[in-house]
Amino acid sequence: MAFKAEREHTAFPRRGKTNLLQHLRRYLELQCRRLKRKLLLGCHNLEQDLVREELNKRKAQKDLEHAMLLRQHESTQELEFRHLSTVQKMRCELMRLQHQAKLTDQLERNKRRERELRRKHVMQVRQQPKSLKPHLDEAQEAECQALKMQRQQELELLTEFQSKIKMQAEAQHAQELRELEQRVSLHKALLK
Repeated sequence: MAFKAEREHTAFPRRGKTNLLQHLRRYLELQCRRLKRKLLLGCHNLEQDLVREELNKRKAQKDLEHAMLLRQHESTQELEFRHLSTVQKMRCELMRLQHQAKLTDQLERNKRRERELRRKHVMQVRQQPKSLKPHLDEAQEAECQALKMQRQQELELLTEFQSKIKMQAEAQHAQELRELEQRVSLHKALLK
């Protein structure tokens, strides 16, 4: 009986030592897992920070590129509108000069025809006997009136023609401006 108790007494410290080692091993394994988890979380957070930083850099670069594109678009748009305006003003000035030249030609032609008619009438008066002169005066007056009416009609036709051309040019200018505004608006929408 004493021998059994002694054996149990010596087994107890051995069992206690084994339990302590197992407990210590579990504790160390737990600490290792915690440390690994902490390291993994640290690595993960670092990766996340680096990814976030890279994304922020890229976003800033894209924002800068976008702002530059918008500025470029605005500058280009301004140039396009200025160019269109200049071209249209030059067209209008050229048309005005052409109309003025045609009008001046028409007026010169009318004066020349008047002078020729007067010269003709003077020659007729010199060649006709005095008895036929009153009849000649009436015929000459009718001829003058006919020429005057013809000149007036030609002038009205020229003015009407020039007015029609001017209206067509204005309609074309308005159409060109609308098309440019649409192109610019579409380009700006694509940029945004």
